[in-house]
Amino acid sequence: MTQKFNNFKPCNPHEIKVPSNLSADESEVQKVISSFHADGTIPDIIINEDGELTEGINALIAAIRLGQNIIPTIVEVQPKLELSVPLLINTELLYIHPLNSTIYGENEDLSGLEAAIRETGWIKTLVATPDGNGRNRIVSGNSSLQSWLQAGQKKSSLLN
Repeated sequence: MTQKFNNFKPCNPHEIKVPSNLSADESEVQKVISSFHADGTIPDIIINEDGELTEGINALIAAIRLGQNIIPTIVEVQPKLELSVPLLINTELLYIHPLNSTIYGENEDLSGLEAAIRETGWIKTLVATPDGNGRNRIVSGNSSLQSWLQAGQKKSSLLN
């Protein structure tokens, strides 16, 4: 999904790339030209960050025919997605965050989680940060790791 911002950018209408799947409707272009003569405005022309037209083909064609050298456009910005990439990591290089017992207590009941792991073999994604000493401190998923190990799953590798 594209998110629109009121990010106006002056553009030369001749430099806007028009995708081949967009075509102008001549009667709509004439309406835009008439409207421009009446009130001096042109409907929104929306481009993406690469300068390609996404909306407003009729307004763009009208602006070109009206001899406009510079027109205001709205730049449509794609939201940036953050992706995390799962990595295989030796569980011997992981350790429980020291605050875990303070937050959850020493005797947290993990029997339900352990049973679910035994049944499905699935563990939620762990989030760990390097500690600078070649090991990784778990910041999310401490209980899952403890249950995984208690359920007798392999210690050699695990997704983080």
